[in-house]
Amino acid sequence: AVQLSSGDWLVMDDDAKMIHRFGPDLKYMGPFSATRVTRMAVNVVDDIAALDRDDKNVTVFDATGRVRATLSLKGAGYDLGDPEDIAFDVLGHLYVLDRESVAVFSPYPAAPVAGAAISALAPLSYRLVTLFSVPEKDPGSFRKATAFGLDEAGNIYLYDDNARRVQVYR
Repeated sequence: AVQLSSGDWLVMDDDAKMIHRFGPDLKYMGPFSATRVTRMAVNVVDDIAALDRDDKNVTVFDATGRVRATLSLKGAGYDLGDPEDIAFDVLGHLYVLDRESVAVFSPYPAAPVAGAAISALAPLSYRLVTLFSVPEKDPGSFRKATAFGLDEAGNIYLYDDNARRVQVYR
């Protein structure tokens, strides 16, 4: 489940293959999207990223349920074959946790056009910024990452199920 700035809650229902919307009072408001997802994240402007392991993509919705972007988990320079979790940082970058790496995607163009404004209603086009992994033999490596979170300073807190510990990357 994720909570929007309005206080509404979006709750995924794996059995029904649906994301449902509930009001701040937890009163059912109706379906949000007919999508089967395993994880969701929301950013500061209420874009909702939903990880669909079956279709191997991340769909980004606006607060009304309109699709703003679809990001494939396989592209030029990356192949996220075992995605586990997703998160946004405070600048709107989307992080996708794979068992052995973290991919960071930007919704912003590589070279902004002078004077061009980015509309909150325009479709987004995410591009890979970096792929972070630690060599297997290094002390900070992770082999079976299953969950992570970000703080406002950009630190990554990652749970490695193999090592049974939380690791912090700065």
